[in-house]
Amino acid sequence: MSSQIEDHALDEGYWRTLLQDVDRTTSCSFLYTPPLYPPALWEHEPTCYVANVDQRSEEDMLALKRMVKPLTTQDLLMQLCVGDIRLGRVNKVTAFGAFVDLGGYDGLLRVSELSWRHIDHPRDAVMLNQHVQVYVMSVDTQTQRVALSLKRTKPDPWVGIEQRYKPGQVVSGLVANIVDYGAFVQVEEDLEGLIYASELGEGNFLHPRSVLKFGERVHAYVLSADAMTRRLALTLKFTLKSFLSVSIPLPIYL
Repeated sequence: MSSQIEDHALDEGYWRTLLQDVDRTTSCSFLYTPPLYPPALWEHEPTCYVANVDQRSEEDMLALKRMVKPLTTQDLLMQLCVGDIRLGRVNKVTAFGAFVDLGGYDGLLRVSELSWRHIDHPRDAVMLNQHVQVYVMSVDTQTQRVALSLKRTKPDPWVGIEQRYKPGQVVSGLVANIVDYGAFVQVEEDLEGLIYASELGEGNFLHPRSVLKFGERVHAYVLSADAMTRRLALTLKFTLKSFLSVSIPLPIYL
């Protein structure tokens, strides 16, 4: 039997067939696979051997055990490459970002890498124990630090923004945030435009919150779009009039 084991130690198909034959009269006591890391991260092919023989059986009962050499954190980091897309689980959320377990080691998602749009706190983008796909930005095997990005797994919404948003174009979106100097309006999943307080309407008012409410849907006009500065300027002033009745070009505020 030992010679057969040596000949077929790396042949998983052989052992599956053997198990089916044995299982007709007996049952294996266990088939154990350590839940350490996924097979893609195994350093060697799993090897099998006879772990138990029950003399009371009419035939020898075989128990196959996969022996996997656990990888160190250093080994795992060596297999990471910048640009990789990996699946992980959020295991900690802090004020400055979120830590993601990639299978034996943690990578850091800084708050600036969670979304293309502005978010106040990491919990606005991810939650504890959530499974996420992340982009590997950098790997430092000396300090064992891994920088990750969630937003880079999606296309950059600022690319080609000048072609999608022209001055005078009407856009619709939800008020995502209200600050002292204006309001941010979400016009795409990861893209927000800013309406400065001076562009919220005619007349004087104390605060943008006296004009807009969080979550409110608004229709606004595009003043300018700039991919270099990543700014989309909007205005509500001209929505007070019928755009179709305006025969002269709308002014562009720079």
